[in-house]
Formats: sequence, structure tokens, C-alpha cells
Amino acid sequence: MSNFEFELAKEEKKDDALHINAKRDTVTGYVTVYRFNDKDTKQFVLYAPSFEITGYGETNEKALIMLKEALYELFTSYLVMSSSQLHRELSKLGWKQNRFRHKDFSKVVVDADGSLKNFNASEDTIERFALVA
Repeated sequence: MSNFEFELAKEEKKDDALHINAKRDTVTGYVTVYRFNDKDTKQFVLYAPSFEITGYGETNEKALIMLKEALYELFTSYLVMSSSQLHRELSKLGWKQNRFRHKDFSKVVVDADGSLKNFNASEDTIERFALVA
């Protein structure tokens, strides 16, 4: 079974980073997450632009559970990919592989206005957090 447990934390203005170790079956990293309420449904929404994954629910806890489940499925698939497949998939999402540490990937900071322009969010409800492992 894959081993990764991300926790929601205060955002520290760092670039998103990911370390994938298929031999140890682990994924660690730092991923920016935006939290907001949908204008129409009033649902809590957590959006991780680095992976284009969203979790939502009637409560923040339900949204976090859904986001973690989606990331779990994504990371589980990453762990079984060949290194070239993994590189291709992460490159499609804008991640860059570290030249010297081939298990490390990073992604530039995503602008809140650009990332959230297609969401139905009230501007005053957008909060920036991080998932940290």
C-alpha cells in the first residue's frame, strides 16, 4: 500500500515540490491549495492547481477528504509508472524534474487570479493553504 499523508497547513509562499520514491512506495512534498466557497452551491472547494484536482463538500472536512482521495489515486498511479512515463505525465502538468535529484520535481508558483478565473468563487472567500507531507 502506498504511503503518503498530506496535511493542510498555512501556506508559506514556497514553490510546489514533490519527491516520488517508488522503491519505498512514498510521495512527499508541498502543494499549494486554494479554498473557497462556490457562489451557487455554497459548497467548500479545495483546488490543487499543480495537479488540476479539486475536492468539494458541504464542510471543509468533506472537501479535504475528497481532495486527499483524489491525490491518493493519482500518486498511486505515479508510483507504478516507469520513470519516463512519470516524467511525461508530470511535464504535462508543468512540473520540472530536478537535474541532480531525479526523484524530485518542482513547479513554479501559480498565480491565484489566473488559476481561479474559471471557478465560481467569491473573491472574498479565496484562501491559500498548502498540503504538506
